[in-house]
Amino acid sequence: MRQYLAISLAFTLAGGVAAHAELQVVVDGKPQVAVVTAEQPTAVAAYAAQELVYHFERATGVKLATVTDSAIPEQPAGRIYLGDCEAARAAGILVAELPGEGCALKTVGNALFIVGEDGGDDPLSMQTHAGTLWGVYELLERVLRVRWLWPGELGVHVPKTDTVAVGDLDEIIEPRLLQRNLRSGLGLRGANG
Repeated sequence: MRQYLAISLAFTLAGGVAAHAELQVVVDGKPQVAVVTAEQPTAVAAYAAQELVYHFERATGVKLATVTDSAIPEQPAGRIYLGDCEAARAAGILVAELPGEGCALKTVGNALFIVGEDGGDDPLSMQTHAGTLWGVYELLERVLRVRWLWPGELGVHVPKTDTVAVGDLDEIIEPRLLQRNLRSGLGLRGANG
């Protein structure tokens, strides 16, 4: 019985190690991925790519290349796909099935997909749906430990590192709040009218 438990435990541990493959993003200050958008990315996906590249450069000193579907280089071999694109659909991520302003974070082989329900011409407008951008911010918080304390450069904390890896992901993230702004005209007035 003890031999069975020892073999079972060893098998479980070995299986556990194999199950947790990681996508190497930056290793020893060298990029291992390119950021990929659709040929005609939404305004939100384009802005999400800028934000991802900017924060990774602040953390690692490495500027990740941003390319479109038709211009993917052979090296580096890894990919971070942002927004609705052919590769995301091939990986089974369908934007129509995502919740409003929700996103999917999914790793498949040497690729990470951050795909959200996007819409609108201005990524910073209150009327814009920004699921892909929220997915990028979620990744930056989890993986790089970025913290936004208040507006402006002084309010952004980006810890320094020379190696970044993303573990296995396969999740749909829904917004925690259904309404993100107050309506004007709520009748909030001073005592004199």
